[in-house]
Amino acid sequence: MTIGKLSEFNVRAGNWTLYVERAEMYFKVNEIKKELWLPTLIAAMGDEAYELISNLTSPAKPGESTYEVITQLMKDHLQPKPSFMAERYRFRQRRQQTGENIPQYISELKKLAKHCEFKAVLEENLRDQLVCGLISETIRQRLFTEENLEYTKAVKIACAMEAAERDAAAVEQPGTSVTEPTSGSTSGSGSTEVLHTGVMRRGRGGGTPRGSSNIHSRGQKYVGEVGSGSNAEPCNACGVWSHQVNDCPYRNYVCGKCRQRGHLRKVCPLRTTRDTARRAGRGSGRNLLAHVVAGDQEREAEWSEDDDSLFEEEEIGENLFQLCLNDYKPV
Repeated sequence: MTIGKLSEFNVRAGNWTLYVERAEMYFKVNEIKKELWLPTLIAAMGDEAYELISNLTSPAKPGESTYEVITQLMKDHLQPKPSFMAERYRFRQRRQQTGENIPQYISELKKLAKHCEFKAVLEENLRDQLVCGLISETIRQRLFTEENLEYTKAVKIACAMEAAERDAAAVEQPGTSVTEPTSGSTSGSGSTEVLHTGVMRRGRGGGTPRGSSNIHSRGQKYVGEVGSGSNAEPCNACGVWSHQVNDCPYRNYVCGKCRQRGHLRKVCPLRTTRDTARRAGRGSGRNLLAHVVAGDQEREAEWSEDDDSLFEEEEIGENLFQLCLNDYKPV
């Protein structure tokens, strides 16, 4: 029973040297006698290859020659011996390509070194070109630190470090988003959500704070995105960027600074005006201050006892709403 198959030789794209090597293995494994090697080769090589070898041996017939002569004629015709200097130049120019791993790079170097005639210094040249042609600067620097570096050791270290880099990159995952926070949670994903603190309020005549019963006792939570909204300006009532004054839960509150309805102490124009006037040294701030104070008595007369819950605590509420929500950054 015949082992294997000797296919036809492709004159245009085939490698004659490799074809002959495979043919000789086929002869040996099937125990073909030496004197039958040439007839077997001619019978298997195909019409195109046989026509070529007939032209090369003309006027004699290929069968009249020997196996060694025929194979050498084909090799000289299809694979003429290249200049070893040109081959060494190609070898020295070879660098590891993007997407090419180190084993593939080494294989290409060995292929290019076939006709370089390095002989006894083959491994030394392979080692040098391997180290100099690597893409990774980290691996190259590691190889530079080795004393008496041999080719086999260089290959072992380079392949191990490349595998380590690949494994490290595989386990690194981009930052995953955290699930949306539930009630009382302080963590979030994407935009940061902050629970607004309840406002401490007191009536016009009372000194006892009412606490935050109007908000937290009823389970109302005013949550807004800090710094991630699309609004061009902050809310005029509370200063938060996530909404405008029409949607603000504090739009009907009475300021503990100027006693006007519609904003909180932290965004009070009276504070801003005083600071501006102090820095500029001009009277524009005093004009607005006089206007604000002049309207206090009229607005005071309009307030009823039902509006007590809308008063902002002057002492405690100011401290609570001094949280710099617009500058808040998640950890």
